[in-house]
Amino acid sequence: MTLTTPPVLLAGTGHDFPGEPVRNDHFTSRPELGVDDAWIMRHTGVAARHYAPEGERHVDMAERAARQALGDAGLEPGDVDVILGTSATARPRVNP
Repeated sequence: MTLTTPPVLLAGTGHDFPGEPVRNDHFTSRPELGVDDAWIMRHTGVAARHYAPEGERHVDMAERAARQALGDAGLEPGDVDVILGTSATARPRVNP
């Protein structure tokens, strides 16, 4: 018996960032936090972050990203056998 791997093609990609970006100046304008843009960039590498608005669900963002990926690939939903998805959600920072 010979096993064969079916061909795999990454035909398109999509993404979704919820809400308006919250830039570092949102935090640096609060002196009680004791951080500036250079500190934030050096420690996190993040210039802006997005927060999902109230009521926004992960599946809503995934659907928008999937539709974008289909458009990027020039495909219709029925043309696709498998959709792979991933997300990145930062955990709150906990100081030791």
